[in-house]
Amino acid sequence: RPLPELGEEAQGSSPEGEPKRGMIDDSLMKEAIDVSKEIEEAIKKKSLLPKEAVNKVVDGFVESIQSSQTALLNLLDAKNFDETTYTHMINVSLLSVLFGKKLNYNETGLKVLGLAGLLHDIGKTLISPEILNKTTPLTEAEADILRKHPIYGYELLKRYSDYGGIVQKIVLLHHEKVSGKGYPFGLRGEQMGEAAQIVSICDLFDSITSDHPYRPARPFWAALIEVYQQSGISFAPRLAKSFITDIPSYLATEPIFPVGSFVVLSTGEVAEVIDFDNPHTIFPTVMIYISGNREIMRYPIQVNLALDDTRSIRSL
Repeated sequence: RPLPELGEEAQGSSPEGEPKRGMIDDSLMKEAIDVSKEIEEAIKKKSLLPKEAVNKVVDGFVESIQSSQTALLNLLDAKNFDETTYTHMINVSLLSVLFGKKLNYNETGLKVLGLAGLLHDIGKTLISPEILNKTTPLTEAEADILRKHPIYGYELLKRYSDYGGIVQKIVLLHHEKVSGKGYPFGLRGEQMGEAAQIVSICDLFDSITSDHPYRPARPFWAALIEVYQQSGISFAPRLAKSFITDIPSYLATEPIFPVGSFVVLSTGEVAEVIDFDNPHTIFPTVMIYISGNREIMRYPIQVNLALDDTRSIRSL
C-alpha cells in the first residue's frame, strides 16, 4: 500500500503509546512560516530581507537536526495552495540541512544549505500569479518567464541582502542539470556545484509530494523513484544514490513497499514484494507473476531489484 503522507509518522506513537515528537518544534515551525511571509513582504516592498529573523530560523533548523535523538523529520503539509509557497520554502530548507548532515557538512555548510533552501524560489515572487497558479500547460512564452526565476532570485539577493556568493550561487543554479539540459545556463557535469545539487534534489522531492494547481501531490515512493530516475540526468549519481539510501528512514517509520504489495515494474511486469534488506529501500526483492505483455507467467521469476539495473518500480 502507499506510504502515509509525509509528516504523518511524526505524529505517530512511541512504543509506550506517547505521541512521537518530530525533529522540529512546533514553535520553530510557526516562526519559520512567519519569516517566510516576511521575506515575501520585504520583496514586494523592495526593502531589505529580514536577515536576523531568517538567520534565527535557519540556526534553529540546524541545531534541531544536529542534536535530534528522533529519526523523524516533521515536514510541513500544505493544507491549501495559499500555503504551498511557504511550506515548500521551509521543507526544502529542512531537507537540505538533513541531507547535508548525512553528507558530513559542518555547521557552517549546513547553515548555507538551510539559507539557500529557504530562499531558493524567492525569484518566483516576481512572476505573475496567473503563471504560477495556472492549471493548464504553460505556453512556451510563459515557460520562458518561469525559467527566469533563478536569475530573479539571484538579483534579489544581491539587491536586498548581504548573503554571500555561495548562497547566491545556489539560488541561481538550483535548476541546472548535470546533463546540461537545465536552466538558466545549461551547465554540464558538476559545474553547478554540490550544494546547488543538494537543494535541487530536495526541491524536486518536496515538489512531487506537494499539491499544485496543475496536479495533486504524489506519494513518497514516487518522489524517491523520480530522484533515482534523474540520476546522471539532473543530479550526480553519487548524490541521488545517497538521498534515496539515507533520507527515507528520517521521513517515515513504515516500509516504503511492504511485503505483500503488488507493484508494476518499469518493464510493465507485475510483481509482488516478498522481501527487502532495508524497509526504506525502493529496491525490494519481488516475485514477477505477470509479464510485460500482460500474460500470466507459468514460472514466476524472483528478482532482487537492488541487483537488477534493467528493472525498477514504476507504480503500485
